[in-house]
Amino acid sequence: MKHSHHRKLDTTINAKSFSLSLLTHNPHSNAAKKVLTNAWSEYVSEVGKNDFHIRADLTFRRGMMVSVAASAATPSVRYYKSISEEIAYQTISSFMNRMNYHAYKNAYKRNGKTLRVLSSIEGGKKDLRENIKSSDDDKNLHAHILLQQPSHLSFQNMHDAIVKHWCVLPWCDVVHQIEPLHNLRGSAGYNAKSSTDSIDLRNTHL
Repeated sequence: MKHSHHRKLDTTINAKSFSLSLLTHNPHSNAAKKVLTNAWSEYVSEVGKNDFHIRADLTFRRGMMVSVAASAATPSVRYYKSISEEIAYQTISSFMNRMNYHAYKNAYKRNGKTLRVLSSIEGGKKDLRENIKSSDDDKNLHAHILLQQPSHLSFQNMHDAIVKHWCVLPWCDVVHQIEPLHNLRGSAGYNAKSSTDSIDLRNTHL
């Protein structure tokens, strides 16, 4: 089946592609998780073949001090705000807006031309992801990004853009790793190794 170059991930795809309906008995067992992870890896390797070139591991800040301006009824307030998954999703979205504009300039703004991206998040407290290993709570919330490298841009250009556009965002912390992608199926499986709940469907475009 031919797939659109800028297809938003469809979670209703049939069992051959990626379907939770395969696992009606104890879907959160280790065996079931492995089946789902393998199915996801196979799906990504088929749909994204030859279209993903870079993998990046990017970390969020645990929290920061924020200020709320005074109003007629309340004084100004300053307090510590911890990161949440909603903030993480919004941050990745902002990051990809910047990367898409970097890659395609006005074609992104006018025509919606975008990079293909596979996003997942791990670590931190689990707001929306279920059945993730409790040991991940001790890790900073971080993103695993698989990204397209357009033919008109070099790896070094994309590398520098990732660093620039990630580090400028307020909730972003360390860029741990940016490297050429050599094994799409293996990387997709690694990014969902804890659970397919780690997949960031909101920001994934296959």
